[in-house]
Amino acid sequence: MKNITILEINSTNKNQRFLERLKSALSSKGFNPTSRNYDNIKGKNPIIKLLKINKLAKKQKSDELYVCLDRFDSADIYLASDGVQKIYKRLDKFWFLNPLSLIRSKIEKNCINNSAKIITNSNLTRYQLETIYDIKPNKISTIYPGINLPTQVQKGSAKMQLCKELSLDMEFSIILFISNNLKNDGVAEFIKLLSQIQNKINAIIISSDKSAPKYRKMAKKLGVRAIFKQPPKTLNRYYEAADIFVLPSLYNPFSTQILEALSYGSICFTTANNGASEILGDEFIIKSTDDTAKYIDELLNNHDLMVEISAKNIELAKDFTTDKSLNQIIKVISENIH
Repeated sequence: MKNITILEINSTNKNQRFLERLKSALSSKGFNPTSRNYDNIKGKNPIIKLLKINKLAKKQKSDELYVCLDRFDSADIYLASDGVQKIYKRLDKFWFLNPLSLIRSKIEKNCINNSAKIITNSNLTRYQLETIYDIKPNKISTIYPGINLPTQVQKGSAKMQLCKELSLDMEFSIILFISNNLKNDGVAEFIKLLSQIQNKINAIIISSDKSAPKYRKMAKKLGVRAIFKQPPKTLNRYYEAADIFVLPSLYNPFSTQILEALSYGSICFTTANNGASEILGDEFIIKSTDDTAKYIDELLNNHDLMVEISAKNIELAKDFTTDKSLNQIIKVISENIH
């Protein structure tokens, strides 16, 4: 039996949490996984650095099964949670001016072709990989991500506390947007949608994106009052206080923000360009900001319906836990380790 080695290019907080959970879950099933990252590889030129990392990973490989969280051309099992490089290129009309984009695309192609198995976090990504790289369907498994569910949800008290802290009117519903990639997750569309809602609302945009000032100006121009905030240490109380969560993504393989918002009983809207849309009803898929704004106004005028949807969303989120997702990933690894 091969040894399992989990590879990542850089050790980020998000990756580290997932990696440790995956290692722990594998250990509980009798495996003895190790992990390897390349934080120590330095270099001012990102292209040379990326090529060097891939070359080194291939050289280091012995009797190992590489489970890769990033694109490696020596991958055995690739967790394609970051989407498809060619789709990202379509969002940037000047992508050809960035040589790094070309290298990433080449490595992605090799990673996809060389992997024995690919795990996507949505059918959206699965379909894109199948069509772009002409992959046989049995080479790909879709496993939705999971989250740690809240132990309790008290939306009323959470909203009261947040409104007091931010000097918001408690009588108005809170509509929330959270993303560190404002362009790709459609903050411009979100602001446009807010301008079309007739009811008075409290709008909050949380992001560390440096382009936020640009969208503040846009909101002001459209007469939209929205609070822009840097991400706090924990986002839970914002999800809990929010009545509605909106993410009009231009492209997102699967935003776990939707799962977090559902788990706290927020009514969620996103586009079909977000893999998370696959778990939502059709009425919550944004096809036009005008139609969605009208539906949100209907909801805001029907408190009982909002309470009903909120309760259903809390139940829906219970089917998407971290443990369930990890167990499904381990099953795929187990089937491909020999």
